[in-house]
Amino acid sequence: MTFAAFTCAMGDSPAISLPAAATVNLSPADGSGDANRIIITGSGTINSFGDCYNSDTGTRLGDSGEIVTVTKHVTFLPDAGQTITLHQNSPLLCLLGQADRVISGKSFGVYQADTSTPTYWQETQFAQDNRSPVVGGGLIDAIYYAASQTITIPVGAHRAWVRMWGGTGASGAGGAPYGYAVYAPGTGAAGYLEKLLKNLTPGNTLIFTRGTAGVVGATSPGNNGTASTLASGTQTIGTLTANGSNGSAIAGLQSTGTPGGTATGGDINVTGQSGGSNAQIPVGDPAIGAYMSWQTLGGSNFFSKGADGGYPNGNPGTPGGLIIFWLGDQ
Repeated sequence: MTFAAFTCAMGDSPAISLPAAATVNLSPADGSGDANRIIITGSGTINSFGDCYNSDTGTRLGDSGEIVTVTKHVTFLPDAGQTITLHQNSPLLCLLGQADRVISGKSFGVYQADTSTPTYWQETQFAQDNRSPVVGGGLIDAIYYAASQTITIPVGAHRAWVRMWGGTGASGAGGAPYGYAVYAPGTGAAGYLEKLLKNLTPGNTLIFTRGTAGVVGATSPGNNGTASTLASGTQTIGTLTANGSNGSAIAGLQSTGTPGGTATGGDINVTGQSGGSNAQIPVGDPAIGAYMSWQTLGGSNFFSKGADGGYPNGNPGTPGGLIIFWLGDQ
């Protein structure tokens, strides 16, 4: 019976620091990378970890003529404000998730070389220092976006659960015809949607436009709310739209609230509840407060609330919003 030769060492050699480059040689022939632990610094895009060599012989052969296979533990330390991008460059560099990985903070990866020529490297583990490792499609982050902006897909995120709603209209000013205090009707809630986005590439962008709230005008009607949208940036998606609701106005002594906004593009699209009709109470009637408690309320819908009717002045609407739950690989 024969056994393959092996070498046993106590402890581990010191980590070697290498700059980010198109090719970062983790196991070069000259022995300069003869360590199991590598630190990659700086910024840039890495396409390959180079060919794998036996540092003793300068060839791909081990002591018994076998093809060298190695495993490297890599720490990524990008420069402040910069990124290191690992390019999904199959078969030379195969990453978990089969997509480019943009690294903006201290991170750790394990990479294994196979026996092919040139060397193919496979990522077997990856974790970011300030986040829990993403296993089985786990949650990476949950972010509420309260302003229009360009959104960058986080490191490790390849799916996203989106919840979005539009802005609501303002209610108009009330009036007092024929001795009645007439409250303007309420406005509808905004449209609401949910959508699961798939096959995202970390580092790509999405464009969020937040729906605005209707403002109270000097006279009736109140101004309309506007739509919230999530659209393609460098990441291509179908546009998601959560429409706003219109402002309300008094039309004689009987006025109905405005309809709720609609939504399109989501896996779930919900139309907002309509606003309540206006109330008309004799001026000075003590029941005014009771009527206001139910008859002129704005519609509601998940995170959206229409404006309640008012007298003598209207009430402003509420703005739209977006929540994204960023998820790892399934």
